[in-house]
This record gives sequence, C-alpha cells and structure tokens, in this order.
Amino acid sequence: MCQLRYDEIDQSVFCVLIMAWIMMDAAIILTLCVQCEKFYLAVEEAESTCIQLIMSRNSSKNHKHLCKRVLHLSRTFTKMSACGLFTVDASLPMPLIRLILVTFLGIITPLWMIKDVVVMLKICAGLENFYKSIEEVKSTCILFLMNEECSAMRLSVRSARVRGASLSNLVRARGTAKGEKYLCKRVLHLSRTFTKMSACGLFPVDASLPMPLIGLITHYMIVLLQFAFL
Repeated sequence: MCQLRYDEIDQSVFCVLIMAWIMMDAAIILTLCVQCEKFYLAVEEAESTCIQLIMSRNSSKNHKHLCKRVLHLSRTFTKMSACGLFTVDASLPMPLIRLILVTFLGIITPLWMIKDVVVMLKICAGLENFYKSIEEVKSTCILFLMNEECSAMRLSVRSARVRGASLSNLVRARGTAKGEKYLCKRVLHLSRTFTKMSACGLFPVDASLPMPLIGLITHYMIVLLQFAFL
C-alpha cells in the first residue's frame, strides 16, 4: 500500500516538474520575442533618425558619414531566426501555439479513437456473451419443463417409497421438484420481456454493431475525400 502511494507521489511530482519545465520554456520564449521585437523597433528608429540627420543641413560630415554607414549596414539586416526555420519576433508565439495544438491533436485524437474502438469492441463482445448465456438458460429451462424424464425427483420419490424412506424426505423431494419447475417458469416468463441493450434506443449493442459503424465511417470518409479533392 505504501509502495503504491509512493508511486503515485512520484508520478504526480514528475507531472508537476514537466509542467513547470514547459511553463519555464514558454516564459523564456515570450521574453526573447519581446526583447527581439524591441530591438527591431530600435533599429527602425535608428534608420529613421539617420535619414533625418542626412537630410538635415546642421549635421556635420562625420555625422552624415556615420549615418550613411548605418543605413548601408541596415540594408543587409534581417530579423533573427531559429536555424532559418522561423523568425523570432512578436508574432512567433501564435505559430508555435498553433503547431503545438496541431501536433497534440494529431497524436491524441487517433489514440483516443483507437481507445474508443477497443472499448466498444469489448462491450459488444461482453454483451454478446451475455445474450448467449440468456439463450442457453432459456433452452435449458424449456428442456427441463418439456422432458418427461426431468421428473427424476419422482423416480427418487418412488424408490424412496419402495425402500421405506421417511415421509419428511418424500415431502422434501417433492418440494424440490416443484421449486425447480417454478423457477424455470419464472425465468421463461421474465425472458419474454427481455430485449437487447441499445444505445439510447438508436441501435442494439451486440456483436453485429462494429460492422455498420465501420461502414458508416467509411461512407463519410469517402464523402469528405470527394469534397477535398474534387
């Protein structure tokens, strides 16, 4: 018991550490994006200031030369990127969030669908076994009631009479036979109103359920593919 609690604590601590690490990475990315955006704004302000100084008559030759050098270097300036994949600026968090969501949904959604299919198959198999058990019980009760030799208890009663058995044993044997017949009749009476389980009354849940569902899913997939490519 203690070992299970320790394992649960370890799992919860591991999940907390993962979430804290993800939040720290997100905070670092946001900070870098904000600072880079401020740097880009400062570069643009420097370019506009240099243009104003060049056009101004009060600027010295050294200032104009410096401003021309700044403008010349700013022509080759580009925003910082992550290995050339995407630029690091204020618009970076949104594509990253979109990428994470698409990746997460692309992985989780198929796994979730597979889990639903496995659960549905298990439920259908279990209910089908339950229906078969009910049919076997009904057939057994019918055979027990219709079989003339099912009154083995009567034979035992006769043999008990022949052997001089006590009256209490005879009464107990007869009561047992009547009780078994009454039980079989009650089972058959209740089985008349039994119906297969259904999903909100839409369709019965049995072993034949997966095939119509697979056909329905295939049909709609073909329709969606036609809309996508035609």
